[in-house]
Amino acid sequence: MRQWPDGPVISTLRLGQPLTVLYGHQIVDGIAWIEVVDAEGRVGWVPQIYLVIWTPTPSPTASETLEATATEAQSLTSTVANSPGETITPTP
Repeated sequence: MRQWPDGPVISTLRLGQPLTVLYGHQIVDGIAWIEVVDAEGRVGWVPQIYLVIWTPTPSPTASETLEATATEAQSLTSTVANSPGETITPTP
C-alpha cells in the first residue's frame, strides 16, 4: 500500500487481507489506483489490478425464515381445509 498513487510504500499487504475501498480513483502512468483503508485504519493507495471486490449477498434472517415457513403452513392448511368434507384444526 502506498501513501499516494505510485508514492512511497507505507504498508505491505498480505494476500487475501481485507481492505475497505474509499472514494479515491486515479490513473498514473496507465495504472489505475484505488484509495483504500486497512483494518488498522491506515489509508493508502493500491493498484486496482491487485484488488478483488467482494460484494456479500444477503441471507434471510431467522425471522424472515420463520415468517416464510408460517406463510407456507397457512397456505397448506387453507388448501386442505377447503377440500370437500374435511376440516383441519391447525396445531401450534
